[in-house]
Order: sequence, then C-alpha cells, then structure tokens
Amino acid sequence: MDFIVSEFINLIKRCSNGLALEKEIWRRGIELQCQAFAQALETYDAEMARQYAGKQEVLRIDRRTVLCMFGMVTFARRLVRREGGKPFYPLDNILVLSPYQRYSPLLLYSGTKVAAGSVYRAAAEAVNTLTPLDISHQTVGRMVRTVGDKYAQYEEAQADPAFCSEESLEKPLFIPHVGVHQCCIANYGPSSSPMGHLAAVLNW
Repeated sequence: MDFIVSEFINLIKRCSNGLALEKEIWRRGIELQCQAFAQALETYDAEMARQYAGKQEVLRIDRRTVLCMFGMVTFARRLVRREGGKPFYPLDNILVLSPYQRYSPLLLYSGTKVAAGSVYRAAAEAVNTLTPLDISHQTVGRMVRTVGDKYAQYEEAQADPAFCSEESLEKPLFIPHVGVHQCCIANYGPSSSPMGHLAAVLNW
C-alpha cells in the first residue's frame, strides 16, 4: 500500500490539473491492478501444483493473455494431466476460460448486456469510455457470438436427458448482425430474462 501511495503522490506533483491527474491515476492504477492480478494467478497456480504433486503430471507452462474489465492481463499457468484423463489447465477452469477465449466472463457479460439495448457501435463506445479497453464494434459482435455459442452449448447440455426432464428446452438461437438492436440472445417470451440466462451460462 505504501508503494501505491508513493506512486500517487508523485503523480499529484507532476500533473498540472485535476483532469490530467485523474487520468494518470486511472492509468497507473490499472497497470498495478493487472500486474498484481497476474502475479496472484501465477502464485495460486503454483500452489495448486504443489497441492496435487504426485497426483498429476505437469506437461508444460504456457502464457495466456485475457482482456478483463480492468485491462489486459498476461499470466503463465500449468498444463497438467491426471491419471487416465486429458490434459487441462486448472487455472483456466477456475477462471471459466475456454480455449482461445480472449475475453473474461465479466467482460463478455457486460459487453453483451450493453449491446442488448443498443447497436454494436454504441456498445463499443460505451465500453471504451468506461474501461481502459479499446474495442471495435466488430469485437462487440464477436463477444455476442461467443456468448451465443456458450448459450447454445448450455441448451444442448440442458436438453440431454441426463441433465433435465422431458420438458423441451429448445429455443432458436438469435445472433443479430452489426447495427441491429440486441433485445435478446434467444427467442424467449416477454416475461423472460435473457441477461439472467446469460449470467447463468457464464457462471454468474
């Protein structure tokens, strides 16, 4: 904490006005937060490796970059394999990250929620204004499609007799194009809550 306070005092001395100071505090705070979060993730991954030593084989250590609401986080984590199982990244499972997924669950949820009441360009502008990110309307579209794919997988699992009753859960998937107002992700009734379903899909 003392280090952060010292950093901010230096910024107060250097900045000429309140607006410039707040921008610099925001920028530096984001840098420190991303660095600290990455270090925490790597530390926890190492702790899990020690906890399960002898029960799993560490195949290699890979780096990954994820865009979060508070910025870009790059961290290293272990690919492991337990007896009779397939290789997997324990840390990715904890963070609910699919292979090659670039956006955190909170960013996917928030971006899609903003897009639900607007067009993609306006949603991208809102995200860029309120976060340190710089995304395009095409990126918003990809985020919405990612959530749509996750929901499709969720519905397939729910439709499996092993996971649900005989009551049909099939609903056509609706993925709008750029410029179309996003009122929903699937064809729900007027009393349903699409964002509530998305929160469930993303483990919220």
